[in-house]
Amino acid sequence: MAGLTSAHFTLIVRGKLPDLKVQGAAGDLTSVGDARGTAKMTQFEQLVEVDFVVVGKVLYLKGATGGFTKLPAALAGEVYDPTAILQAEKGVAAVLRHIITPGNPTLVGSSYTITGTVPKAAAAALVPGITSDAMGTFTIDRASSRLTDVVLHLAGSDGKPAAVDLALSDFNKAVTASTKRCSKSAEHKRRSSSPDTSGTATCNTKSKRASTSSKTSTTATTSSASGAPANSPPTAATSKNAPCSPCNSCNQRSSTR
Repeated sequence: MAGLTSAHFTLIVRGKLPDLKVQGAAGDLTSVGDARGTAKMTQFEQLVEVDFVVVGKVLYLKGATGGFTKLPAALAGEVYDPTAILQAEKGVAAVLRHIITPGNPTLVGSSYTITGTVPKAAAAALVPGITSDAMGTFTIDRASSRLTDVVLHLAGSDGKPAAVDLALSDFNKAVTASTKRCSKSAEHKRRSSSPDTSGTATCNTKSKRASTSSKTSTTATTSSASGAPANSPPTAATSKNAPCSPCNSCNQRSSTR
């Protein structure tokens, strides 16, 4: 994997392998040790999805709520270290070097396929939690000589076949890993949490204006029917503090007298 600066990876776990804390992952990583992506991990016997970022060899995790949390160094290696994939001493290239009794390469389409036994130590360095040797199948692109897929075949906890599939693609593309949110996301969150002073307020204002206009129009129509000028102010009957009907009757009788 010489000359490789970055790659996109996808990790898929098939079958029942409860010793693996990570049950699936996908993201981007660099050869200098930075990475970003998402992972499905087992926590308290439940499968949860987290975002992860590795910056300066420090692993940060973020759950469904809250921000990124720095994981202690003692736990980071036990959970999952995606940057190990490209490391020379324990990455996919190291796993390929440690194959026991590899078979002859087989050309399938535009790629070579090599199979062989992978020792437990080499397999666990790539995917923490593997507790036995695994039968590995490696796919190497014929044109670039790059390893594009590794499948580790294991026995599942239920006695059925299980596997860990690690695929690599999008080599040498720009990757930026950071725990900071982009300014647009922060601005959107700020606007969402603050009172709406634009669209909703405008709609409310329009509704109030429409309501006032409707009331004024109704009053004008009533006034015209009774002979009052159309542009005269609303009468007491249209006011919120208008007196009750008996009082109006009393007022009318008083004025007649």
